[in-house]
Amino acid sequence: MSFAFLRNLSSEIHGKFINISNDEPLFSGRTDWKSVNISNDEPLFSDRPDLLSNRSDTEDLNLVGLINFKKYINKLVELSYAHVSEVFQYFKFALNFSFLTIWFTDKMGRFIRENNGNSNSTVSQDRSRWLDEEEAICDLQFYNELATLSSRILIEVMKCFLNPALATIGFTLNIVCVVILREDGFNKPSNILLLGLVTSACFLQISVLNIPEIYVYMSGWKPYKYNKHFCFKQGSQVLLTLKQIFHFFGSWGEIVFTPMYTLITIERLLAVFMPMTFRTLVTKRNVFIAIALVYVLWLPWVVFKVYFVHFVDSIATENYHIEKNLEFLSSLLKWIYPIMNTQMANGIINKFLQLIIVFFGNVAIAVKIKLTLMKRARLTSITRNEQWSKQTTKTLLVTCLAHSSAEILSISLMYVVHFYFDLYNSDAVYLIAVDFFNLSYLLITSSLFFIFITNNRKLYGHFNLFWQRIKLGHCFQRRVQT
Repeated sequence: MSFAFLRNLSSEIHGKFINISNDEPLFSGRTDWKSVNISNDEPLFSDRPDLLSNRSDTEDLNLVGLINFKKYINKLVELSYAHVSEVFQYFKFALNFSFLTIWFTDKMGRFIRENNGNSNSTVSQDRSRWLDEEEAICDLQFYNELATLSSRILIEVMKCFLNPALATIGFTLNIVCVVILREDGFNKPSNILLLGLVTSACFLQISVLNIPEIYVYMSGWKPYKYNKHFCFKQGSQVLLTLKQIFHFFGSWGEIVFTPMYTLITIERLLAVFMPMTFRTLVTKRNVFIAIALVYVLWLPWVVFKVYFVHFVDSIATENYHIEKNLEFLSSLLKWIYPIMNTQMANGIINKFLQLIIVFFGNVAIAVKIKLTLMKRARLTSITRNEQWSKQTTKTLLVTCLAHSSAEILSISLMYVVHFYFDLYNSDAVYLIAVDFFNLSYLLITSSLFFIFITNNRKLYGHFNLFWQRIKLGHCFQRRVQT
């Protein structure tokens, strides 16, 4: 009687708290998900009659516990399947949206050509036609024109091994930077600015891990072909779309990276030279608005660069320059092109002018801090009206000076290479120069973690706590396994 009472009590508790019905599916509203219907009357070892014979009440009670455990495991598996199905639905939606975007751009290009096309010759229209079923989507139109085998080997090593490995390490370190900044708290505007800087650095590092582009270089410099590596026609379009997504984030991070340093410099200038204005002007809300404006205002240049530079050149059979593609566009776009010229905006406004602000602004801040510290050392009592912290200012100054110095050095080297080599007529030299330029960016973005922990003791302490938690977690897992 006692064991029967315990069985009934356990089944009541199980039905009351777990609330799993044997007849009703777990996801009754979703007909596409199969529910696992487990009966309490069905033996767990039905294929082993020797285990079911001559059972005592204690063994029967243990069997009920095993059946309940089996139901818990099946419920966990079913819930996991539900989450995986939801993720698959989101991925399917994103894939369909990518196909729709490519189809829309193709239709718009055909419409513009039909209305504003050049009627000089039909041969030029045939050569510049867009996506066609028997046409290769060639990412490297000059893949068979490189001069030497050593150039190919160097480009493949840089683009497929060295830069992706450094980007992976730097991306991991920047994620650790986000963790330690979160531990320190985002109540200070300086931490919010550093978070925006680390985010743009992560975008830059993601762009180097461009899997479709690496695939082209590692597959013998072959272009994307229909029905060759994929069993469906849209396979090449998937690779092309993924390639543009990587280029989008990389271009966004590159064009926002220097303005973030400009914001940090302006914040420190206000803190050092205008402490009273700094207290009222530099707030969490204003800093968030400034970072959002930087990311949003530079977005049109990013879209212009990704679509009219990368996308148009990628889907053409010949390596036409953007000026030839513009002959099919409207007069409005021809008027917008000088404004949206990426080299003009990114070279003069985004690089040259802002690097001057960052470099000389940080030099002025360093001189002001040095004079203030010398004055403080001479005087025994001094009224401290400063709104700047020594550690925070040191961290931001070293970050900005390291970036501006490395940026000026890389740009100077780029112009030296451009002076000695004709980059636009030598594809190998151009690719090598671009890869080394990306390598310099990766070194700058990967050094943020070391700058943070070596110049700020609070951030170094948060990193130590984070590392201790990771070590304790590994020790606990080893004990559980043993």
